[in-house]
Amino acid sequence: AAQRRDGHIDCADGSDEICPQRRLREFEGLDDQAIFKMEQAELASVMNHSQVLKTQKSENLEEHFAREAEKALQKAERDGKECRNAEQGTECFNHVLYAMSHGIYQHPNWYPGLTSKSSFGDFQALLHLLPSNECARPCREAGCLRLSVQFACQLRLEWLRQVEFIQHSVWYPELSAHSSSESLAMALWQRGDRACSRPCGENEADDPVLLKGLRRPVAQHPAMPAKKSTSASASLSKQSLQACLEHGVSYLPLDMSGFAPRGAEDPIACQLLCAQQAGGAFYSFFTPTRTCHCEAVEVGVRHIGWGFISGSTSCGNVKQHPDTLAIIQHMHNGCFEAGVGYADVLESSWQADSLQCQRRCQSFGERCDHFAFHSLGQSCQLSGPGAARSYIVGVVSGPRSCPVLV
Repeated sequence: AAQRRDGHIDCADGSDEICPQRRLREFEGLDDQAIFKMEQAELASVMNHSQVLKTQKSENLEEHFAREAEKALQKAERDGKECRNAEQGTECFNHVLYAMSHGIYQHPNWYPGLTSKSSFGDFQALLHLLPSNECARPCREAGCLRLSVQFACQLRLEWLRQVEFIQHSVWYPELSAHSSSESLAMALWQRGDRACSRPCGENEADDPVLLKGLRRPVAQHPAMPAKKSTSASASLSKQSLQACLEHGVSYLPLDMSGFAPRGAEDPIACQLLCAQQAGGAFYSFFTPTRTCHCEAVEVGVRHIGWGFISGSTSCGNVKQHPDTLAIIQHMHNGCFEAGVGYADVLESSWQADSLQCQRRCQSFGERCDHFAFHSLGQSCQLSGPGAARSYIVGVVSGPRSCPVLV
């Protein structure tokens, strides 16, 4: 019979019964109940030790898979294998989004080295190793551009914050409303969004090739409204206004400075409301909540927007604010230029629109030769005579004065 730690000696037949007169001397005086408790404690200790070993083995296995995945990606990069970030609507995009939103929570051991906070690119990199997911190798070392020069991306970020985070937050499980602009831009780039290039890190410089080919968003400057001798109310008709509606479209940035989104009965009411705002050249009506957004004349970039009905505030012979008309006329006759800025800034101040920025320049007299209005931040920069011109996206500039409008 073999000796046991609980004081008994196993019987010759191998049973678990206590053999009479076979108790060890150091356990004399203990009843069977006490010995049973000791056995239970010993069993629990053995089970716990076994679980620890199993966990350590699982962690070691996950670390091994993570290292192997990284090696495979590095080899693909060395071999020059084409990289492509998964775009929305592709099978790979759907697989990655499912893994980020559900898989990592339901089966975390399927995604070694990843957590619920891992990036879209990290998930695509892992799924790339599984051919059934149809994922290409994600681009990780592409050239970069500072976010400050990516005007189209800045507009895209406004849309992400103002619309997608509210309507479709599940599309971005790794982000939150407090994520930095650089984090948002990186997430869009990893999702194959062509509005954004990879944002540069702290010690990186703009890629000269990307900088040269930087996409310039095309502003939809409204056409000059036809002159009418009749009053606004007489010239308006329900039919003409209905013909102006653009379904499934919005304009960016979604809200112009100084105008908070407001409720409106329908898109036509929204158009009339935005037409009354100084600088309001576009409107975007969100049908599910009947919310009206007004957009500034200096930008007006069209964007596909589910649930939106939009258009120009002047369509259908609606009477616009005099400042809006003046800005449109100056842009059409070439006095105001889009995408041009000036160096040697004399002063920088906040102004509501480009016309007010020009008026600020006029208050400086001959010391100010040109103004440059930065549409996103409403920053008005004034420059003196001889200042060098430069291309800056999102800027509308012009001289101290323009030809008299007639």
